[in-house]
Amino acid sequence: MSKKEAYRYMCYIFHNKGPSKKKVEKKMLREEMEEKLKNRDLSKDSKFGKFLKSEQEKTKNPYIILQGKNNNL
Repeated sequence: MSKKEAYRYMCYIFHNKGPSKKKVEKKMLREEMEEKLKNRDLSKDSKFGKFLKSEQEKTKNPYIILQGKNNNL
């Protein structure tokens, strides 16, 4: 919980009120999206991720050079 969320929660308790229905739904939706993003493995989903993984296996390096130096400048 961030400082802002903690303060808002404290105010809800102090004034004996709660968040509106829309605010609760919005928070639940945001938490769902964060959970999906946390559990998703991006390297398996995209073509670019597969390409990077295959290039790493070919070169046996943990890094990939995406763009070479241009010596003509």
